[in-house]
Amino acid sequence: MAMRRVFFVRHAKALERERWLHHPDDQRPLTDLGFRQADAIARELRRLHIDRIISSRAYRCVDTVWPLADAIGLTVTPHDALFEGASPSDTITLMRRVRARNVVLCTHGDVMEGVLEQLDDDGVELDGGIRFGKAAYWLLEISDEGEIVAGTYNPAPRV
Repeated sequence: MAMRRVFFVRHAKALERERWLHHPDDQRPLTDLGFRQADAIARELRRLHIDRIISSRAYRCVDTVWPLADAIGLTVTPHDALFEGASPSDTITLMRRVRARNVVLCTHGDVMEGVLEQLDDDGVELDGGIRFGKAAYWLLEISDEGEIVAGTYNPAPRV
């Protein structure tokens, strides 16, 4: 059975909400560390034949995957199923419907947590438990029929 791969990324370190109270939260930027983490993610994933990159529209998510997109000549496509507060079922539906062999999806901690809990409830083997550190990602294996069969946790790359 052929497998597709989803690299399910949590955005890199962003400025604390408390320091961004008077601005739209979806425009909250990455910190210097966050930009270094984004560069490290690009170095780690750029040789893996990524076909598509889809992200929450929040700046901190787009900026997390932008170095990868730039390095491999792709664009970052925004999608509401990855935006903060999205339902796990909408995000999982997106994962199942994307027809790329290797896709990167960048999202927020609450979305990632909800998706992982749903996958765990559905009996998907999650190697690494339910973890979702900033700039970390899950490699999820999806059958061509759209069944998510396994996931492996990858901690944030060293910067």
